[in-house]
Amino acid sequence: MEEKNILERLVEVSPGMEIWWDSSPLIYDIWCEEMLNKATSDDAKIMERQFERMYNPKDPASQLFRGVTTNPGLSLQAIKSDEGFWNKIVKDLIKNNPGINKESLFWLMYKQVVKRGSEMYLPLFEKSGYKQGYLSGQVDPRSPFDKEKMLRQAYELAALNPNVMVKIPGSKE
Repeated sequence: MEEKNILERLVEVSPGMEIWWDSSPLIYDIWCEEMLNKATSDDAKIMERQFERMYNPKDPASQLFRGVTTNPGLSLQAIKSDEGFWNKIVKDLIKNNPGINKESLFWLMYKQVVKRGSEMYLPLFEKSGYKQGYLSGQVDPRSPFDKEKMLRQAYELAALNPNVMVKIPGSKE
């Protein structure tokens, strides 16, 4: 296994290219751990160094990942990866919002995942002069024809952190 991974080599030949993590950043450490557990011991040592270069909270300006794109489905992985933590969040949300329905609870949970994930990339956002370090969060794709709902959700997502970028799902219409 080579010391530099394919993404690092790609950036070397394409200066200015941005590589984004396509999932909630909240699962990055778990993903790395799973990958390392599948690797041989020699490969695992190299992969560990590669993973540290891909996302580095101690030196965000040097990390390979320049942003994150996620959506409600991918964010569910983050919730499932730490169910004990998220169960407490759910209980608190229900306690603070008596009579909340499932759809509203889903949306509040999704916003929590987006907020926490975007906080992980705020240091890069600030160090890059607000050019990198964005987290792209998607409005609920189950309502592609409800313009008012999508607009409301877009404003809610954008208000979570200055580095949250909003994505709107497409439809045939």
